[in-house]
Amino acid sequence: MRFSWSAFARPVQNHAFRFQAPVAFLAAYAAWRAAGGKAGYGNSAYQAEHDVLFDAIRNDKPHNEAEYGALSTMTAIMGRMATYSGKLITWDEAFNSTLALVPKDLSDNMTPPVLPDENGFYPVAKPGITVAL
Repeated sequence: MRFSWSAFARPVQNHAFRFQAPVAFLAAYAAWRAAGGKAGYGNSAYQAEHDVLFDAIRNDKPHNEAEYGALSTMTAIMGRMATYSGKLITWDEAFNSTLALVPKDLSDNMTPPVLPDENGFYPVAKPGITVAL
């Protein structure tokens, strides 16, 4: 029996998403397991990933996941842009965006660009209104 304390979004009928935490992975864990891993490690996807990396190191094979990391990061950025703006965002639009989320001049004593209201809440993105591209 495995338990995971996670927050995740899942589609729900008649709702955009429902966020849930904690989540108990019981039957679902037994239904799917990552392939790979060595004896003694079970089917750990993390171990399988390390097996490939260590094999590349030991046998002087090329191993570069920079492109995978860059593509997955850009996908996350596009997701934020689409969620905040409420619009369909293309790869080229996101890649060529000039939106800056960080002030040009940072210093220890600067006033933050976003401040909480009188109740301590920060403004939230409003799809269709928030500029995110």
